[in-house]
Amino acid sequence: GAPQTTNADLLSRYLRELAGDPENLDALKGAGNAALEIGDTDAALALFTRAEKVAPRDGEVKAGIARALLKAENPRDALRMFDDAVRLGVPEAKIAGDRGLAYDLRGEPRRAQRDYQIALAARPDDEITRRYALSLAISGDREQALKQLQPQIYRRDAAAWRAQAFVLAMTGDPREAGKITHAMMPD
Repeated sequence: GAPQTTNADLLSRYLRELAGDPENLDALKGAGNAALEIGDTDAALALFTRAEKVAPRDGEVKAGIARALLKAENPRDALRMFDDAVRLGVPEAKIAGDRGLAYDLRGEPRRAQRDYQIALAARPDDEITRRYALSLAISGDREQALKQLQPQIYRRDAAAWRAQAFVLAMTGDPREAGKITHAMMPD
């Protein structure tokens, strides 16, 4: 088949477009998203901030800034930007999975859980399901947390096993958590 286009390739392509047209909004947004995907939070923030100067009322740009702020561990400002994004027409379901994480980081698990439910009702997502399970564990709802992870556990998903160990440890079963962690670790 065709070779996979990586996020790094996409970022290069968008940056080349921006060299010729520094205010190209689509290229700024595309480059910002690609930078986020490869883990370059600073570049993403810079690109989305430039995009915001070009289009101050663009909800997708606000959502991009919010995701970059979240990755930079600034949940308070991220939440403000997520609110702006929704006010400017970005569907709540599109940002709810990330906004939920921001709420969890702010110590508001109930609001986080409501957001995870909104996101998951719109479309299934393993990572958001794990965030939801961990959030439930934080609020002490062990049974619901473990139930959320079950389908991924059946598929032997390593990230789900780690999440399950965390849930068990947080909800008072450190021995069981230790066994799972031990089983997960390479020799």
